[in-house]
Amino acid sequence: MNATLSRRGLVLAGLAALTASCGDSEGQARAAFIAFLKERLIEPRGLRIPQLTEAETRRFGIYARHYDPIREFHDTLTRDVAPLMSNAARILPALRRPQDWVARRSDVAESRKLIGDAKTRARDLAASTDTTVSHLVQPADLKAVYADAYRKTVTEIAPLFVATLDGLDDLFEAVDQAAAYIDANKGRMRLVGGMFETADTSVLSGLQERSAAIAGAQARLFQVRGRLDSLMARG
Repeated sequence: MNATLSRRGLVLAGLAALTASCGDSEGQARAAFIAFLKERLIEPRGLRIPQLTEAETRRFGIYARHYDPIREFHDTLTRDVAPLMSNAARILPALRRPQDWVARRSDVAESRKLIGDAKTRARDLAASTDTTVSHLVQPADLKAVYADAYRKTVTEIAPLFVATLDGLDDLFEAVDQAAAYIDANKGRMRLVGGMFETADTSVLSGLQERSAAIAGAQARLFQVRGRLDSLMARG
């Protein structure tokens, strides 16, 4: 009888020690992950999304996978969304003069198609990332810090990225409308020194309106892009 009790006591003691060890391990992993979020994501100036080292992955334990949504959001944005903007970046500097608007209409149309795809992917990516994060189970102390890190790295970035794409699309739309107007009135204007001239004041007024629309769209694009750049730079 005493031997049986003794063995049971040893088993219970072993279970208690194991439970305490697991608790300590979870707490240490959580503390390490919280420190990482603060020191590597929240506190530094600017936006940095570091890759976890093998040592960090081991040290963060079960919480290492909680970093995946943030890391994968930026990886996917860079790998699958940003390249769709490359055509726009290539032709945008070439759209300086009215004759360029006409000559590059097909390029503008292709860029708008790619930008549309990029907007859809960016919105879907943000929504799926939000869904993934909403399913994470976190203790209160980690949840609060993680929310700050997620807000800085995803929640504030995603809408401004999409707004930049909207701005690009609006600019290209304005360019296309101006080019269409020039095509429709090419019999009533002539190209002189890189500018279209016309004796028809109504045609000139229409061209000036569309040129102003391009300038306005460009100014709005620069404004939203400036907000995105500022957010990424200020930390």
